Amino acid sequence: MLRAHGRRRRRTYLIGVAGHPNFGDEAITRGWLRWLAKHRPRDEVWLDVLNPGGAAALLHDEHPRLVVVDTAHRLGLEADQGTPESVAAHVDQVLAEPWRAPRWLAGLDALRSADVVHVLGGGFVNAHGNHTASILATMHWLGVNTDARLAVSGAGLTPAFTGLSQRYAELGPRLEVATVRDPESVAVLPGSVLGADDVWLGGVDQHVDQRTSGPDVMVLAQGDGHERADELAATVGDLMESWGVTDGAYGVVEANPPVDGYVRAALEERFGDHQFHSFGDVMAHGLPARPGQRWISTRYHPHLLAAAVGASGVAISVSDGYYDVKHRAVTAAGSHWPVIGIGDAPVEAGGAGDLPARAAGHAAELEATARRIHA
Repeated sequence: MLRAHGRRRRRTYLIGVAGHPNFGDEAITRGWLRWLAKHRPRDEVWLDVLNPGGAAALLHDEHPRLVVVDTAHRLGLEADQGTPESVAAHVDQVLAEPWRAPRWLAGLDALRSADVVHVLGGGFVNAHGNHTASILATMHWLGVNTDARLAVSGAGLTPAFTGLSQRYAELGPRLEVATVRDPESVAVLPGSVLGADDVWLGGVDQHVDQRTSGPDVMVLAQGDGHERADELAATVGDLMESWGVTDGAYGVVEANPPVDGYVRAALEERFGDHQFHSFGDVMAHGLPARPGQRWISTRYHPHLLAAAVGASGVAISVSDGYYDVKHRAVTAAGSHWPVIGIGDAPVEAGGAGDLPARAAGHAAELEATARRIHA
């Protein structure tokens, strides 16, 4: 077994996808860094993400000993043209013999000698991208070859890598903590349990704009994850029309720039000008959500956070087998927003349900999870 090199400070190694940027992923990562800054300020915290430059700029002041790298992701990108199985085999080879990847030796040393390795919540390890098999393979290799404490929290693992079922089966028992955010993922990772989404860590108030009154109707319609932009814009517009939205009485929110802005022109043609909340505004001030609003959201975390503060709304799934699973996880957590598909007929906004009442319990659950992982 590989062991740490007698350092005074514990090396905590986080794996996520901050820096793309995408508000949900940034919010999760920021929440974990803030928790570690409060409870483990002397740890070395290595954050491994696909876009380290963007993540470093966005999150540089969230922990005093933060280092941002892309080592585990880089291993997958190097083998991205292969199958998930070949990506996993490449990871095994490089982690066992780091000299095979001489440009990444420093990062590989940090990864191989980490005391805690924690895959943060989110739906980024799945068959939508073969390169993400590197994360599964990395955790599996560390579990077999090191004595690091390993954890996965709030993960969405579907669609799963069908050819790597043995990796999932062998990894599960080696994890100190394994929580996932939907029942479909429980079936993927043996030994995992259904848990609250990671965005609850530290409470939702840190992710919600405390200043804004904002328009009564808010729209977040993504341009990625599907190829039906015009149809989605029409679905959103028909919903707004059925709700009686008048000229200018709505806002558009950008969680993933610039793809969340494409809908603006189509809505302006039907409903006039609007209040725009850019990604920069949302990162600086929080999601512009409040009780009494009606939301239309294709994205998962804005659905969760807006409902958590009492907004009603409708969720639109842009892809079966992925976004519908995400939105059902929010309804299982307490939201009463209906989930519809692109092209479906307009429906009334559903209420927040008991999600606001359950918010404190979800946050407490994540606090307990954090203490188990980073004790």
